[in-house]
Amino acid sequence: MSDEFDILQKELEAEAGGKILNNAMVRIQAGTTSPELSADLQGLLVLTAEKLLFKHYAQDNWFSGMFSAKNSKGREVSLVIDFSDIVSFKRYVETSFFRRLFFRSEPFYSFEYRDKSKILRTMHLTISFCKTGDDSFYSQLSGSLGEKTG
Repeated sequence: MSDEFDILQKELEAEAGGKILNNAMVRIQAGTTSPELSADLQGLLVLTAEKLLFKHYAQDNWFSGMFSAKNSKGREVSLVIDFSDIVSFKRYVETSFFRRLFFRSEPFYSFEYRDKSKILRTMHLTISFCKTGDDSFYSQLSGSLGEKTG
């Protein structure tokens, strides 16, 4: 099992172009304007010193195939965003004690970035799971982005 993880980590590092500092399982939210991503797409968000990599793995199965000939979740998606292309970054955390107590509310992240065509795009996501914790992921990300955090 460890060998498989090491192979996956090396593949992700090669695709992201650097050593992985942190990673998290995330869900893309409505309002995302990237043509590669659609709302409710789940995947891995990898953080390196200079880039973010969102990786969604194909999820074809017999049940979803019955309902749709064109399943957007059935294809692999990779999106690499260089930190220099990120225009702004915000993190929203529910502050109400009662809402956090009675409703699950993951921190909400919002990025504005320029794609390869220099078109301004938006990506909204929530972190479902991060082994090091959301606060650790956020501090590493905001430290890398510096003045772009809001």
